[in-house]
Amino acid sequence: MMRSMDNVVMGLAGWPWLEIGLRGAGILLTWLAVWLVNRSVRPRLRRRLSERRGIAEREIQPLSTLLMYALITAGILITLALANLTPLLYSALTAAGVAGIIIGFGVQDLASNFISGLFILLDRPFVVGDVIKVGEFTGTVTKIALRTTTIQTFDGPAVFIPNSMAATSPVTNFSTAELRRVGLTVSVFQDCDIQRALSLVAELAEHEARVAKEPAPSLYVEGVRDGMVTLQWYGYVRPADMLTVPSDLRRRIVEEFRRQGIRLGVPVQLNLTPKYFEAGATRISQKAEMHDGTTEGPHV
Repeated sequence: MMRSMDNVVMGLAGWPWLEIGLRGAGILLTWLAVWLVNRSVRPRLRRRLSERRGIAEREIQPLSTLLMYALITAGILITLALANLTPLLYSALTAAGVAGIIIGFGVQDLASNFISGLFILLDRPFVVGDVIKVGEFTGTVTKIALRTTTIQTFDGPAVFIPNSMAATSPVTNFSTAELRRVGLTVSVFQDCDIQRALSLVAELAEHEARVAKEPAPSLYVEGVRDGMVTLQWYGYVRPADMLTVPSDLRRRIVEEFRRQGIRLGVPVQLNLTPKYFEAGATRISQKAEMHDGTTEGPHV
């Protein structure tokens, strides 16, 4: 009995207690760090993203949960290394790698959208409320989630765009610039007073308070074709006035040109076949002779 106890004591005395103590302390410190980061750093990161980046709390929660799992995984790997379980660690890493490849093939689209959503939330190429164009879709951003971005189109339907598409396709953001350029095309007949028409368009645009003075508007003769002279005007307005300003200017130009006796031109596209070419040409000639000079509005 005494001999057995002596053997046990001698066996324990031969153990590297200092190394075991250091490894145990390392494991304890590892999980203490995981606990502190999970309890302190993670909430601060959520608040910072919410306050400075304007990201909704519910959108940050999946990212916060992913960070927690990453911390726990790192703690497990460090524990296995400190416990000198290197073969088990290698086996776990190999199994995780194989499982990751298998899972990756199954959820590659989901993972791509998720990662793209993280980049969109952090880089912020657009935010909720911006008017953007992605591919063929144009509308107002109403929601940015980790998998999809929701756009409310001007026609009414909501479009859910995968974040991988929003991250890899060209995105036009109409809300970032303070001013947007708008254009207006006016066609008049060649026998009209071109200089007078230019002066009237410039005067009407100058009296439009919503058109910015800087950069200065531009007005020029774009071209002469089909018996008409095309005038082109460009000016800068706020994004909210992009549709209303050109519409109001068109109406005022039509009314003022009527008062001044300036004929607005409306181009006619002709599709003639050889069989009816002669009859069609006769009807066109008759319509030209009956033209009284009044039209509904400028060509746009």
